[in-house]
Amino acid sequence: MLFRSRWEEGNVHGGGDGHPRYAPPQGLSTLGRTLARGLEVTTGVTVTSLERRPDGWRVHTRDGATWDAGTLLLNLPAPQLAPLLADLDLRGSNSEGTAERVAAVEYAPCWAAGVVLECDLEADWPALRADHPVLEWLAREHTKRPAGHPPALTLHATPEWSRANLERTPDEVLPELLRATAEITGDLPPSLHTFAHRWRYAIPTRPAPGPCHWDPELRLGWCGDWFTPDEHGPRVETALLSGWTLARRVTRT
Repeated sequence: MLFRSRWEEGNVHGGGDGHPRYAPPQGLSTLGRTLARGLEVTTGVTVTSLERRPDGWRVHTRDGATWDAGTLLLNLPAPQLAPLLADLDLRGSNSEGTAERVAAVEYAPCWAAGVVLECDLEADWPALRADHPVLEWLAREHTKRPAGHPPALTLHATPEWSRANLERTPDEVLPELLRATAEITGDLPPSLHTFAHRWRYAIPTRPAPGPCHWDPELRLGWCGDWFTPDEHGPRVETALLSGWTLARRVTRT
């Protein structure tokens, strides 16, 4: 359970907002790996088109591979899903008009960085919301990991800064993110490892209504963090709730 404080004008305020956060101790990817146990999972391929067939669906990839299935469920950012739906003829189905709604979804980007430190900061906050022109979020990553995990920071840049610097390289943005961190935390201890990652589709700013989409006649559905399964706004749980809702609808039909 994690609580966040706020950094503003050089000071840390509050001990938290009273809202619990949950995180797998071995990292968020553990959740996906656990749910995928016993399944055949293929990674590192790019889907280029979808094809309706009399007995279901065929998925085409950039390298020429294909997969056939009776049911097709899609879980990816709306800007990546929209081109796949644009080439489908969905007229006369429960999915008619949905491609336009998917195309209307908008995201804010985020440059993120990770820093493994030689020693921990002199801080007592697990995570910090920052009122800063470059950074909006800092987390002492090791506070949600098992004892003995090396001290580490996770950094998220603001949407505005990320958008303005979106096409720069990780090597270019990382020093600026670290300088901004030092403005908030004070001088950083020496780092053992650093990286920066561009998260092009980070925060849905114009989400789609409802929890997911499911067409039982076409056996076609999609879900994601860009839906609105509840009133609490976009967050990691949004993707999970959307996926659970889609799973329930699929298994009922």
